[in-house]
Order: sequence, then structure tokens, then C-alpha cells
Amino acid sequence: MHTYLNSGGLMPPDESIRPMALQQFARYGVSTIFTLGGHGFNEKVTAELKETQRKHEIVAPVILATGSILTASGGYLIPFVSGMTGLSKDEIDLDGQGIFSITDETDLDALFSKKKELALNGLKVMVESGLAGASEETRLSDKLTGKIVKKASYYKLRVFTHVTRIADLQDAVNEGLAVIFHTRKISY
Repeated sequence: MHTYLNSGGLMPPDESIRPMALQQFARYGVSTIFTLGGHGFNEKVTAELKETQRKHEIVAPVILATGSILTASGGYLIPFVSGMTGLSKDEIDLDGQGIFSITDETDLDALFSKKKELALNGLKVMVESGLAGASEETRLSDKLTGKIVKKASYYKLRVFTHVTRIADLQDAVNEGLAVIFHTRKISY
């Protein structure tokens, strides 16, 4: 089951929700969950949850996870974090929220080797423009998306993406992204 381990954006994230959600999934017979990032916790917290589950220290399904979301500087999700958390823009720690801004200068080797070290199962990139009135310029470029896909392949990390617009979907597929999540009704 694809899920979030906080609140899925419905309320400000709270770490007390995670164990309760995991127990509820197990109680309802869900044996494995896949969480593709989400606001409210970062890769370290995700890895700790996976390890706690692996050691059977909590009642929980097997957790497959990508850890922090990768987006462009100012890209999708960043403009909405304040509203989702109730924090002012000055109070927001993007890393703590599980959001990592990628630029052409980002050391992808360091980023992806850390994901492997933490036993994460892939990565989620935001190839999203114009959602909810966001600027279309804040999306990861095609060139950078292609670079991420190529580098992730070297580390044997699956790349998942978030798209809504048909042009973003076409660009994501053209750059080698094969797994699309959160696609809504595609708008033109």
C-alpha cells in the first residue's frame, strides 16, 4: 500500500501519528507499505523507522521508502509547506521536513550514497510545474532530471516522480522516469 507515515498533508505532521498509523495498517492486514517521502520527517527518521520495524520493536508492516523528496529550489511542495505545517517561512527547516532542493551543483553521489547507507529503496523527484498556481519555472529541468535518473541507476535506486500536467509527464518519460506517482487528472 502506498501511504504517508504522518498525516498526508491533512494536518500538521506529528511524530506520534507514525506508530499509531503503522499499528493500524498491521491491524487491518497490510503487510507492506511504500512511502514516497512526505512532509514532516526526513531520511534519518525514515531509516530509523525502517530499522525499528525490521527489529520487530514496533508492530508494523514492512516499510519501503524513498526518504526526502527531491525538488527544484523553490519547486513544488516548498511553497505549500508553511500552510501544511502552520510554521512561518522563516521557521521552516526544509531538511527536517524531508525536502531537498536540487541544483546543477548538487553532489548526487553524496546524496545517493547516503540513501543507500540508510537502506532506502529509491528516490522521489518532483517534475511538477504550475500546480495550484505555482510558477512553472520552479520545476526540475529536463537536463537535471535526466542526470538524476542516470546517477540513480548507478546506485540501483528506483526513481519515482510526481506529475500533474501532460507536458511534465512527457518530459519525465523522455528523461527516463518509469514510475509515476500522484498523477491526477492530467491537465493540458
